Amino acid sequence: MHGGYAYHQEQHIVSVKRAMLDAAARNVLLIDHTKLGRVALHRVVPLSRFDTVLVDDGASAEALRDLDEHKVRYEVCATKGSHDRAGAT
Repeated sequence: MHGGYAYHQEQHIVSVKRAMLDAAARNVLLIDHTKLGRVALHRVVPLSRFDTVLVDDGASAEALRDLDEHKVRYEVCATKGSHDRAGAT
């Protein structure tokens, strides 16, 4: 995820993911902080296609600012042994 887009390395997976997004009544992306700020070969969709993005509390302030700048609705989820941080809505 970077610059307001979700990415994937394999084109055939991108096609499947897009079809699943089109068929779903609600789209939620669950992602761990290590995927923030990274790109791959193929853009899947803009993050605005997701109703909510859930990210773990290891996300940096810079990564969360990037989500804010692209008006992505997200929630920061506490991981075991950590303190809860509120995400933007």
